[in-house]
Amino acid sequence: MNDRWTKHLDILIKYKLSRKDIDHVASHKELQLRGRTLEFFNLLAESAIPTIIMSASGIGYDSIGLFLEKQ
Repeated sequence: MNDRWTKHLDILIKYKLSRKDIDHVASHKELQLRGRTLEFFNLLAESAIPTIIMSASGIGYDSIGLFLEKQ
């Protein structure tokens, strides 16, 4: 697992993935959540249930966070 993680980060660095690139992808019109996901998140928020989203990509906070903010 550690080797895969290291290789993944090396690729991100090699191709100079920037926050601007992540923002561009998060803004793409064809990128969508599965059906009723936003309703589910709204229900969690209304019920004051904390939500943690985990990502193995290493850029989850930026990519998922930006996408959800735009939704």
